[in-house]
Amino acid sequence: MGLSVTGFDANGRITPKGTNIVIPPESAGIGDLIYKSGSTIKVIGRGTASASSITIGGTTYTLYGCIYGFSSGFAMIVAPNGAETSAYWATSNSPTLPDGTPAYGGSTPLMRNGKKHTYVQMNTARNESYITKNDVSQPTDGLLTSAYQSTPLTAATFAASANAETKNRFGSWEEYIRQTLRVNGAPGTPFGAVAAGVKVHEFGRWMTKKLYAQSSSVFPAAKACYEYTGALGTDAAGTWWLPSMYELAELMIDAHLNKVNENSSLLSVSNSVDRWSCVRYSSGSAWFYLNAGMSNGSGFAGAQLAVRPVTLLKLS
Repeated sequence: MGLSVTGFDANGRITPKGTNIVIPPESAGIGDLIYKSGSTIKVIGRGTASASSITIGGTTYTLYGCIYGFSSGFAMIVAPNGAETSAYWATSNSPTLPDGTPAYGGSTPLMRNGKKHTYVQMNTARNESYITKNDVSQPTDGLLTSAYQSTPLTAATFAASANAETKNRFGSWEEYIRQTLRVNGAPGTPFGAVAAGVKVHEFGRWMTKKLYAQSSSVFPAAKACYEYTGALGTDAAGTWWLPSMYELAELMIDAHLNKVNENSSLLSVSNSVDRWSCVRYSSGSAWFYLNAGMSNGSGFAGAQLAVRPVTLLKLS
């Protein structure tokens, strides 16, 4: 577990090179791995873990998950590769839904440019390649007048066609779309889904529990997450849940996902597959992360999409 300091990363953290580097829980960051032995955890620096089970001080710890964000004093944890499956959101497009579960229809997500649209950006790397319109006209304020279908610039034309104000404001094409099209996560949108008495960071757990209680067989995606018992097989049902769009949006931010995927041999998350959230779009459809890097909605039984459990964990 030797540590050789090579510098500092963009977050001011020491950049280590070594194997199974133990990080103090209070210093844990995005991309670091959580290992558990019973109720005891160890945080292992991103990209340094050697195996799914490691021995520290004579105790064997098993990979539990990876930190992909922080919310309200909790570390946001995504489960290891083996926990991922594919499933329908529901077994039909017209199931009996739990009372009080809200729906958030199309054009409700709010972007940082102040516009609302069904398609909002969740992963810049995937999203860049989607914006390919040939119209090189540019709004005078440097912001988009609509969403993707009316995007005025492509990566190829940005440098040549963007006005000076836009270049000064954003600097690069990547920053332009990252900052203007990125979701805002405001409450009342799929990315800030709430219910009475439920906070944004608690919505995924609340909604998954509601779906499971309604019918564990009718809602397969929620069932797969609710019944996941963790890498040690000891977690109580409901410890993990089907992520909300807020949680998927945090996971799919490039800077977050890139750090998670530094652990690619043990825990990685693909940005090129469709992923269900627990958030309803309508009475017969739900929101999901689209493999083009955006949000979208689909019929409950329209397709089997990727499902990966998430949880929240107090590190100290």
